[in-house]
Amino acid sequence: MTVTNGRLAGGDFVMDMSAISCDDIACTPLHDVLVAHLRSDDFFDTERFPTGRFVITSAAVPPDATAGAANLDVTGELTLKGETAPVRCAASAGVLPDGRLAAQATLEIDRCRWNVIYGSGRFFSHLGGHLVNDFIEVRLRLVTAPVSAAPQAASPSLSAHPAYLYKGTGLL
Repeated sequence: MTVTNGRLAGGDFVMDMSAISCDDIACTPLHDVLVAHLRSDDFFDTERFPTGRFVITSAAVPPDATAGAANLDVTGELTLKGETAPVRCAASAGVLPDGRLAAQATLEIDRCRWNVIYGSGRFFSHLGGHLVNDFIEVRLRLVTAPVSAAPQAASPSLSAHPAYLYKGTGLL
């Protein structure tokens, strides 16, 4: 994450696509079958495309941001399967008690924009029970390495904005 004048200004991170998981059916016999299918070339083809990438191009604090709620409007570019497309989402960011920056967001994306079309009703007909929703959630959670101990008064920080205050309300 890049911070300029105490505000999140950008960032770039890589996602390990082999870490795909599904919380909906965890602890069921179908979980491993589904995750293996999501990693296959029918979906994210993690063997050929082991990483995804998210580049934050801008982040702005909405005027009505409050502590404990999404406090950033983030725009960026998401790359999956070698395809890049713009995305926008609300995010929560703040400074943890130990000085590390943390952020989280849930992207709701149309997987077809990244050529993940298996089971899509827009590309295939007569799917019946094999229809797969085109919209998926990608949950992002980031925590930086510890920030050097620079005096807070000398430079405004994320914690200077009331909406950035970490209150332990599920930021991580």
